Amino acid sequence: MIPDLQGQVQLHVGNHLIGFGGGYKSLRPTLASDNMVSGVSGLGYVRLNLKPVTVKLWGLYGQNVYDGLMLGGYATKKDDSTAYTPYQTLSAWFELIYGGNTEFGLFAGYTQNLGAADDIGSKVYARGANIASVMRVSPRVVFKSGKAWLAIELEYTQATYAETWDTKGKPEQTKDPVSNIRLLFAGYLFF
Repeated sequence: MIPDLQGQVQLHVGNHLIGFGGGYKSLRPTLASDNMVSGVSGLGYVRLNLKPVTVKLWGLYGQNVYDGLMLGGYATKKDDSTAYTPYQTLSAWFELIYGGNTEFGLFAGYTQNLGAADDIGSKVYARGANIASVMRVSPRVVFKSGKAWLAIELEYTQATYAETWDTKGKPEQTKDPVSNIRLLFAGYLFF
């Protein structure tokens, strides 16, 4: 009846935050069959407020986390084209923030395609099934003046694509990484 169940616990220790959680999701990909694809997820995170520095850490393992805008999804099973197996994803990020009216920040993140839980068949319904991993590093500066902020961020992203996969769709051999650099400017006005 409800395809997604999530639970989370947060602990506030002074100005710090520690949290962890998990979830279970079960979907029926087609109305032509009653077969379901199910997956679990687990996450943990920490935020340390050490004035004037804030440190954040976050990590997730998940199956079929496509709806979270991440790598993943599902595929048909090798020996049964009406049964499904979820793709597995590992993701983590780190953020360091320093300052007050002039704020310096550094974000770094990584995600990896771990392949499916079972041997896959010929049909794959996944985002980035051909991607082995993605890494991003983004330093930024934010200038704050009351309710008006100006920000500049440099973003470097590197993706590694697969050339070959194992029987579960996990990338084995990879091509040379592909990189992208973007410079972002933003203006904010808070009401």
